[in-house]
Amino acid sequence: MASYSLRVDLNEKWRKQWSSVPDVKLCFAMAVSNGGDKVYHNMVACTNDIAASTKISWTDKYQFAGNVNTSTATMISNQTTRAVDVKPGSKTTVAKDQANTISTGFSSDAPSNGFLFTNEVECSALLFCEIDGKFVPIYTSHAGNLSPGSSEEIIPKNKVYVWFSDDAKSATMTETMGSAKEIEIIGPGDKTATLDEGGNWTLS
Repeated sequence: MASYSLRVDLNEKWRKQWSSVPDVKLCFAMAVSNGGDKVYHNMVACTNDIAASTKISWTDKYQFAGNVNTSTATMISNQTTRAVDVKPGSKTTVAKDQANTISTGFSSDAPSNGFLFTNEVECSALLFCEIDGKFVPIYTSHAGNLSPGSSEEIIPKNKVYVWFSDDAKSATMTETMGSAKEIEIIGPGDKTATLDEGGNWTLS
């Protein structure tokens, strides 16, 4: 298991400025692609305690679940399957049975640097990553529920983002990150992103 951490250090000028803005938060997002050209960013953590130094840690441990959509003549319901541990190169399937069984295993059809999600019932994929000791959703099928018999490649990217916002919401996924600072993570270990007095970010 590989472990990563990012410490965000703020110059006192910026710490005071952002702390004075009502409801502003320091936000953190991870990047995931679905096998195509587009990359999606999911906000996975935020804090309204704008401190001089803030740290977030994560690992390369992932889990999959399926969010199953069930409809009858009188009701539409959503149910999340149990989560299963997955590794790169694995294929995960949600079966068409009463329990919506989810299973996973290595497959030559799956990308070596990511995962393949398939479904026999209408559902969406949920990918979780271990962040600060808890599994947190970092991707859900961007187009919503997948029709039965669909498949989706999901590839975590070696990029994270930090930014300040007064309206960001956890588990919100977007294609664009605006003024967020993009940080490329090369290999496990500890990284530090510093916002200096001039408003410039540096990475060490």
